[in-house]
Amino acid sequence: MLCFGEQITHYNEKNVSLTLQPDNPLAKTADRLWKTEKGTEPVFIAEAAFQFEKTDNAMEKVSRIMRSFSTMQGIQYYSNLKKKTQVLYPKCYTVANATSKTAIPDDTAGSANGKTLYFFQEDNSLGSSVYKAMYTQSGNEIMLQMKNMQALSVGLVKAVKPESLYMTLVVSEQYDKMELYILVQADVVSLPLIEDYVTQSFTARLDAISAWFRTEYEK
Repeated sequence: MLCFGEQITHYNEKNVSLTLQPDNPLAKTADRLWKTEKGTEPVFIAEAAFQFEKTDNAMEKVSRIMRSFSTMQGIQYYSNLKKKTQVLYPKCYTVANATSKTAIPDDTAGSANGKTLYFFQEDNSLGSSVYKAMYTQSGNEIMLQMKNMQALSVGLVKAVKPESLYMTLVVSEQYDKMELYILVQADVVSLPLIEDYVTQSFTARLDAISAWFRTEYEK
């Protein structure tokens, strides 16, 4: 059960310092992929950190959850704009490559370390895209880094270009607890009304993804 959670968002801010990163080796590198590949500051940054109970074989379970993309299909979130609960991802499943939309079984066997997977996701607000998922797994930490391979749209507006939304999840095993850290980095088109929409949308997604993780972890 999640016992603690905190979120921070930044939009069009310079020299942002990440303040929720756990003091663990992989978590401290969560923003490195963006820096390496982009070399610029993202327009939007969101952080979330959670602590939850430790169970037997916790890291083995976490490794499977982080590769079980099909379990994200149908998860719900509360839309602050529409003031109602909706399905966040009507479709979500593993695919073979960056251009495929054909579902294949989730790849959950063995260690996740060094794996690169792809999954197709239909987002209720941002449209459909295949995402690239890259894994690093050590003895007591797992990091999943994802980025969109197709553009994401808000209505008729292409709000996020391909490979311009990065989401990183890091789960760390501590002595008596587990820590989940989520980092979202994105370049978003600068248009009136987009800022509030994007901020609310990604904040809702942080809630939904953490709830999805909790649900799968407690099974």
